[in-house]
Amino acid sequence: MTTSDFRYAIRVLFLRDWAWKLLSLFIAASLYFSIRSDISYVRTLTVPVEPDVDVSQKTDMTFEVIDPRLVRISLRGSVSLINQLNSDLLKIRIKPRKGADGGVTNVIQETLSPSMVEGLARGIRVINMDPDAVTVRYDWPITKRFQIAKPVVTGKAYGGVDLRYDTSNVWVKGSQRLLSQLDPLTVQVIPEPINVDGRMQGFTARVKLCPPVDATRVTLDPEEIMVDVRITSKE
Repeated sequence: MTTSDFRYAIRVLFLRDWAWKLLSLFIAASLYFSIRSDISYVRTLTVPVEPDVDVSQKTDMTFEVIDPRLVRISLRGSVSLINQLNSDLLKIRIKPRKGADGGVTNVIQETLSPSMVEGLARGIRVINMDPDAVTVRYDWPITKRFQIAKPVVTGKAYGGVDLRYDTSNVWVKGSQRLLSQLDPLTVQVIPEPINVDGRMQGFTARVKLCPPVDATRVTLDPEEIMVDVRITSKE
């Protein structure tokens, strides 16, 4: 094919019946975007940010603060996949980041990425995260022993109430920064109240202990105590 023949073929391809070709292109583009809008759907959800517990346990550390704990993410996928999505399974998983010295950085600004989102089905992708970063504070746990306060009795029994329990101390493991500020001589672990309303006979109660601080992943040993609730009859 000569150069002139090639130029003629190009001219025929683009210029002959150009109006019909332009109309066909417009119709094809309209159909494409129409079909795409039908099979592609965007949904925005609020997802919790959670620590990687397995990793933190291996390094004997704790995630003390993650701020914010909720992030809005926008998902794109087919209508059927988005509608079948179980939003309760979605979470953003944060892993510890090592510093330049090889140790774990205490406070970091963690940039979020779609790869951190767990619970997504194949065919659904993350197109936006708001905010796109969270502040994470790491801490190393310590263990302290605290006295257990006397349980509070609620309600009115038919007689006097006497509480008997053998466990008087509890080991609390949690944030070094928070627990180090608590004096075991003045701070006590508070048991949940015991309801004796309408009781005429004694009973045994399993009472849960409440942590002395509000920190992530605080553990108590024991977590509860057995209380022998004795009700003395009225004279």
